[in-house]
Amino acid sequence: MLKHIFKVVLLAAVCSAAPLLSAADNTRYLEEEIARLRQMVNALQDENASYQSAVAELRRKQNDLHQDNQKLHGELRQIRELVKNDAAARDAQLRKLSDQLEKLANMPVPTVPATTPAPASPQQQLTPVTETTPEEYEVYIVEKGATLSVISRVYGVSVSEIKRANKMKNDFLKIGQKILIPVKKK
Repeated sequence: MLKHIFKVVLLAAVCSAAPLLSAADNTRYLEEEIARLRQMVNALQDENASYQSAVAELRRKQNDLHQDNQKLHGELRQIRELVKNDAAARDAQLRKLSDQLEKLANMPVPTVPATTPAPASPQQQLTPVTETTPEEYEVYIVEKGATLSVISRVYGVSVSEIKRANKMKNDFLKIGQKILIPVKKK
């Protein structure tokens, strides 16, 4: 189709230039026009091939972006699901902790009953105990890094009093463990 158009254009050009030129000049002129038009056609074909290559590259990039986009949407859905599950787990933990704190708040504070010593016989002389006996207890929840000696310094009671109040046989504590701290009478 393109060749047909060029032939028509050439023929029109020749017919209009024919009275002015000789047959040899017309032949040479037509050959030059044909060569120039072939160069234009070749340039247009090269440009067309370049555009087709660019379009193919853009389509490939578009497909890559589409696949990346689908992958990111999938990852986003997974992340949203993880966040949702994590939030639900945290809410459950907070409710559980709240319930435990409420139970602890409503729990009566244990008191140590005062013991009355047995009456001493006249032959027996008792020495008075200078150690004050605790009147009540505070509940302490063991935190990371807490030891009996640190707790005893903070509350102003001895390690042995803390161990005795909690019936502890050793000095080992666990994070989250609840222990009773004797509060001295004032």
